[in-house]
Amino acid sequence: RSELPAQKTGYRPGQVLQVDWAEMPTRPRIAGRERRVYALICSLPFSGAATAHFSFDMTIESFLEVHVRAFDWLGGVPRECVYDNLRSAVAKRERVDGRDVVSWNQRFSQLRGHYAFHAAACTPQTPREKGSVEGAVRHHKTGFWPARRFEDLAELDAVYAGWRDRVALPRRHATGRHVVAERLTHEREHLRPLPPVPFDAAGRRSSRVPT
Repeated sequence: RSELPAQKTGYRPGQVLQVDWAEMPTRPRIAGRERRVYALICSLPFSGAATAHFSFDMTIESFLEVHVRAFDWLGGVPRECVYDNLRSAVAKRERVDGRDVVSWNQRFSQLRGHYAFHAAACTPQTPREKGSVEGAVRHHKTGFWPARRFEDLAELDAVYAGWRDRVALPRRHATGRHVVAERLTHEREHLRPLPPVPFDAAGRRSSRVPT
């Protein structure tokens, strides 16, 4: 299924989740060797809240699993998710009759169908279309990552969850000046309900993509 990319400048609660990969700025030594660590960061522009999960790779399985965990943490599903032409989401982007058309990765389309959200791919070289997650990436790299110590990814996720809940969410937003956690509580009330069972990120599940 193909969709045109969308530009968003103002947001309603529960409307949009922006998603992007980030490589952490240092390589920790784990089990005797240095490892690259990646975070898939999910940011809500309305509230300024964000969550992330970490991995040693950027595979489609990791990409899908983070969506499952992020929606579970939110307790619902936003109406639209926005991506920066990630290979995990975008299979092909082309001009058709003067229109910019995106074809989505098949596995990602199954996830979309399961959770019934729309997807948009940013216009190339236009970071303003995903400014919320760009800011979240910077905040995670500079506010969370420095001097972190952990033995494995499970411990890293646990350490991160503590920082997110005790430091990131209670803070006052840098530009909106609202308390992030308070606006997140309001935003959660506007999310679509979760499906009865979570998506199987490791398997293949056929689903109908929303129109």
